[in-house]
Amino acid sequence: MVAACAAIFAGSAGAVVGVASAPSAAAPVSALVAVLARGRGYCTGVAISRDAVLTAAHCVAKPGDLRVHFKDAAGRDVLAKVRSVAIHPRYRAEAPRRRVASIDLAILRTALPLPARIVPARLAGPRTLALGDKLEIAGIGLGVEGDGSTGGPTRAARLEVAPLLSPILVTLRAPGGAFLGACEGDSGGPIYDPADGAVVGIVDWTTGPGVKNCGALTQGALVAPQAGWIARAAR
Repeated sequence: MVAACAAIFAGSAGAVVGVASAPSAAAPVSALVAVLARGRGYCTGVAISRDAVLTAAHCVAKPGDLRVHFKDAAGRDVLAKVRSVAIHPRYRAEAPRRRVASIDLAILRTALPLPARIVPARLAGPRTLALGDKLEIAGIGLGVEGDGSTGGPTRAARLEVAPLLSPILVTLRAPGGAFLGACEGDSGGPIYDPADGAVVGIVDWTTGPGVKNCGALTQGALVAPQAGWIARAAR
């Protein structure tokens, strides 16, 4: 697991496939961490308190050795132990295959408080999203699908709300149908309002053109409808 840390938050390539951009000034990048599962790769996570990390349930649903990874003030890798995992009760692992509703959210509680340099993100309250509304995603996943060496520093993409409107999910695409979106390793990362950085959703699923799995649609679970569960699980 220590070796896996070497490619995270380091290197010249980064998350998001397509022509990614630097996060907006309001982006909650100081809240981002990596969620490592031994033998199963990594996801992005969002600190929401001093000891709670919000991520995608599919990243942590299988039993195993989990760690929250971040860099300390000197740039050294830290692997924080996880003391508990809460999976949303409406998470369904078979959802992508069976096309059933699922809330792909989980909260990890760390054994010790996260350092002060990790600033918890603010979660957005209820809001009405309309087709074409602009939101951003950020993560530390792959920059090139299938190439594990391209995971690295935080990168972002500004996307727009696409059809498939739902009271529990948000689906995004690049303006004009460009090749741009989240990819492996970005699951659990924030979907946020670029104006104020408030986290609107958590990335949980992507599609790509043709046989690809990344670069077309990016989907996430909305956090506002799950505010009660999040508050309880993070206590």
